[in-house]
Amino acid sequence: MKKIGKFIKKYWIAVTALALVLVIGAGVLVYAEYTKSSRARRVIATYSESGTSFSSNYMAIVNSTTPNRKYVYTGSTETSAITNVTICNYPQGNPTAVYDRDINYVLSGRLVVIENGVKRAATAADVAAGMTVTVAYSGSGGNESFTFSSSNLTHTFTGSTLSRRAPSIDDLDLTFSPAFNTDENNVCLELTATPTPPASYADIFAIDSSFSTAIAIEPVRLDWEGYFNETGARNNTGLPAPTAHDGFNYVVTGTGTGSCKLSWRSDALEISEVFLTKEFPLLTVQTETVGGHTWNYIEFPVDSSLQSRYDLQFYYVEGTSASFASWATVKTYAKLEFTES
Repeated sequence: MKKIGKFIKKYWIAVTALALVLVIGAGVLVYAEYTKSSRARRVIATYSESGTSFSSNYMAIVNSTTPNRKYVYTGSTETSAITNVTICNYPQGNPTAVYDRDINYVLSGRLVVIENGVKRAATAADVAAGMTVTVAYSGSGGNESFTFSSSNLTHTFTGSTLSRRAPSIDDLDLTFSPAFNTDENNVCLELTATPTPPASYADIFAIDSSFSTAIAIEPVRLDWEGYFNETGARNNTGLPAPTAHDGFNYVVTGTGTGSCKLSWRSDALEISEVFLTKEFPLLTVQTETVGGHTWNYIEFPVDSSLQSRYDLQFYYVEGTSASFASWATVKTYAKLEFTES
């Protein structure tokens, strides 16, 4: 089932070749999102530390000694915990850096028990009555749903391929039954995505995560925010300066249901077409004048129970006279307004 902000799954992005670059014995075509720029754009820093091009918003490279455990929060013991998991062919936060080969992979799942940092396969006796977790998986092989329980402890899904021709995303919707919501529960759903055959990929690796539930005891403040997700913008020194980049990572994240209005100064910044095509292909960029400046903006619905974070990029407007000398100035070029519903 498609959700808010995920109108399309696989898509093609029309790009224009800007230059033919010789790279140590091999010719490589270099593409840019915008055809009106006359200068090559440096790659924007990725969000993930590993920078792996087989990535996920929750899953990480398999660690044989330490379980990669993630919690899915719910508001009460009687409410199902629900989350969305993605598997991509680019480093998290940088859809312009698509892996240069098709990634064939297999997704497998099993119920496990994690106690004192040690993980083992769950048995039927470990899984209490009523404990189920349903995975709705959407990959290139089609849509598939499977419910894990005491009688269905393991499952391997139909294989999928992430195409090298565009940023590709496979989706998993996880729904845990309320029976998982107990303090004594150590049962988790382990999901593992493994490139196939593994030996054919030297620079990407299997990723996994073990999901369990937790109760959010404190009331959650309903709000959404937008911010530049660069080291210079976040630290106290302001370094590296904005001029060290040809573009900027930007995050929209929050909690609650409503609508967001993302605005940016049209004489300073251009928004990533990749982001618009991927997340909001049906939206039209609108324009308004505020404080003597022309602003572009988009308005889109948000629901943190379906998706609580969006990653995008902004680039310099070609030939702009706007100042990019400091992050304090750059931060005034984009803003986010949230209206609760």
